[in-house]
Amino acid sequence: MGIFSSISSALFGSSESQRIKAKKELAYNSQKALFPNEAKAVEELLQYHYEKALRDIIYVLGNASNHHANLSDSEYQKVKGSPFVDRFIEYYAYEIFINAYSLGHQLRAGTADEKFQREIMVMMQELNRNLLAEATSTFSSTKIAECFSIAASKAADLGAEAGAEVYDQEYIVVKK
Repeated sequence: MGIFSSISSALFGSSESQRIKAKKELAYNSQKALFPNEAKAVEELLQYHYEKALRDIIYVLGNASNHHANLSDSEYQKVKGSPFVDRFIEYYAYEIFINAYSLGHQLRAGTADEKFQREIMVMMQELNRNLLAEATSTFSSTKIAECFSIAASKAADLGAEAGAEVYDQEYIVVKK
């Protein structure tokens, strides 16, 4: 960790994950400003792959609820009808999916250096910790929270696979 990171962490209390995310967002926004059409195409491609993966992610969540947590039908209906499920889909699973997508793509391309891999893993671990904490607080059950974590793991797997698949198909928005 550099001196600036140490100072900013001490002054502002930001986690390593938050600093990494801020750095990546700044870099992305710079690229997006320079190449708006390409950025839009990448965002649409990512959204397409996430929507395609969502069915499997939800299936894993339901399967984990039945087999891992052994929820009764009434407990399962409470989880299924909870606003947290929407938060999981719109935030946690999505963020984990896009991080894994980027990692999968860059690993396949051979451009994911150790620092990049570590940074992605730090962000995904932080997302999973926050997911577990929020789900545990929402449902007062670690078993139910673990079901969301299992589904998040599936989102990571599918994201990495989709990112690698995009590279394999040589789909690029700009010339290599």
